Amino acid sequence: MDAGFLLQIDDQGLPDTWDMQVPALSVEEYRKLAVIRIDALNHALDG
Repeated sequence: MDAGFLLQIDDQGLPDTWDMQVPALSVEEYRKLAVIRIDALNHALDG
């Protein structure tokens, strides 16, 4: 059913945890990890 609502879901930890990774990740490595997390969230919400 399409009720006309728009829902935004964020991963609130995504921008806050890149500097807490052990071993430390470069920004580029963390971006790759972020893409995996975002893709997984989008897949889970795909219906």
